[in-house]
Amino acid sequence: MYPGSTWESHQVNAVWNPLKDTGTNMPYVSFADKELGESPLYYNSLTAAALLIDKTVMPNFGHLPTGIIMGIINKGDQLGYIFPADFVVTAESASNKTIVVSEADAVFFKNGMTITSGNVVAKIESVEVAGGKATITVDTAVSSTAISYPFERCVVIDQPVFSDQNGALTSAIYSNATVYAAKLLNATPELLDKLGAFVDGHVAVIK
Repeated sequence: MYPGSTWESHQVNAVWNPLKDTGTNMPYVSFADKELGESPLYYNSLTAAALLIDKTVMPNFGHLPTGIIMGIINKGDQLGYIFPADFVVTAESASNKTIVVSEADAVFFKNGMTITSGNVVAKIESVEVAGGKATITVDTAVSSTAISYPFERCVVIDQPVFSDQNGALTSAIYSNATVYAAKLLNATPELLDKLGAFVDGHVAVIK
């Protein structure tokens, strides 16, 4: 699973979030935070004032807490899907048109998916799992072992979600909100720039 899924030890309670078992969540509802007494995401701004959009989380990312900065995939069949923007799989090798990753990481890749190897964008032509490893064949020569998904813009999920093999549905902040900077658990200067946000003291302003 994505390392960020370990940032919180609890799973979303299915009683409060009955759709958890199907890998989906109701947009604009964040019962888990109320149940567990989590600190709020928004700072002195109403949810209704923020520009929120419905988004689908890529499959197999496990439990993602409120406040994760998510990249919006901008190429391929997964166009518009979101994923933790700091997600990277370190491949065992990447050369020519072949990438080798662990079998555990193979869940993030499937035939027809568009991925990035460093700065190279490539389309997956096949994924073969054997001997605890997965051999991924792509349509473009690659060399970087840093494998992820292509994106240019970001959003912030405003509720906990559980992404299983079917992914998950969530609401996400696109703009016009102030949030607690400490709640943006994977924030970096680069990701804040792609989010269109800046940090002012303990507050992050999403423009």
